[in-house]
Amino acid sequence: MKQDPGVLIVGPGSIGRLLACRWILAGRPVRLLARTSRQEALLARGMTLTDTRGKRQPVRGAAGARKTQGSPWPRAAFFCVKSGQVRGALAASRPWIGPETVVVALQNGLGHEDAFRRAFGKARTIIGSCFVAAAPDGDRGVRHTGGRRILLAGCEADARAVEAAGRLLRAGGWKVRVVEDEAGMLWTKLVTNASVNLLGAAANAPNGDLVRDPGLAAVLARLIREGTDIAKAAGHPPLAPLDRTIPRACKNSRHQANSMLQDLRSGRRTELQAIAGPFLAVSDRKGVPADALRMLARVVARLEKKAVSRGGK
Repeated sequence: MKQDPGVLIVGPGSIGRLLACRWILAGRPVRLLARTSRQEALLARGMTLTDTRGKRQPVRGAAGARKTQGSPWPRAAFFCVKSGQVRGALAASRPWIGPETVVVALQNGLGHEDAFRRAFGKARTIIGSCFVAAAPDGDRGVRHTGGRRILLAGCEADARAVEAAGRLLRAGGWKVRVVEDEAGMLWTKLVTNASVNLLGAAANAPNGDLVRDPGLAAVLARLIREGTDIAKAAGHPPLAPLDRTIPRACKNSRHQANSMLQDLRSGRRTELQAIAGPFLAVSDRKGVPADALRMLARVVARLEKKAVSRGGK
């Protein structure tokens, strides 16, 4: 029987670990490419997955990419790195990605699309958006706190690659939807991140508080309106009615501290520029109001400066 070459996870943070755990439990071989071989070795010793019902289980079987160099090329590589780490991740991943490996970018923000296509070509490069909430649980664990939807942008040029990536993701238990409007997909995720992440980070509040607290809920609604208006002005209206879907997602992941808030609490730099920058640029260029987004961006920038100075990262 031909050996299953499995998948490569580039950036085993919260989302990367969650993808890895779900594939391992489904019987798929998984390799992890982290920023350091030490982190790869740590995760390869075994991870823990806590699902949305609170059930915790050990997950073993991942391999560090550096230890498996020379093995068959992975069937697909999934990139789950911070927006500021894309360039480094593309360069570092080349030794482990074969000429026919499908490449899936699950990044926040805009602008990474061209970088991935330049690196790997249009036919096997897929841009995706992950509507999943997850949080780290110690050095080797991950908690899945809500969401199962992953969108993949598809066109005629990458149809075979999209089909292959979709099969892999569904095998891991994810709900996959293929969309033709790549820019609309990215702006939909961007509005979601700009609304939830900025407010949660500024208020030091989990997602559930953003809809449970009347004051925060009012601010969230305004952020969604501003973000939607700016996305429309940019020519890329969201693919869903976000005034309904975002509050519902917050309720379904009520205990989740969003990734920007996780970064602040850990003393790390956030993805503030990648998430807020496109909105403010369109607001300035088109004259679309962005008062709430602009104010919260300034607040988070100050919080980040203080957090990084304390954490030294």
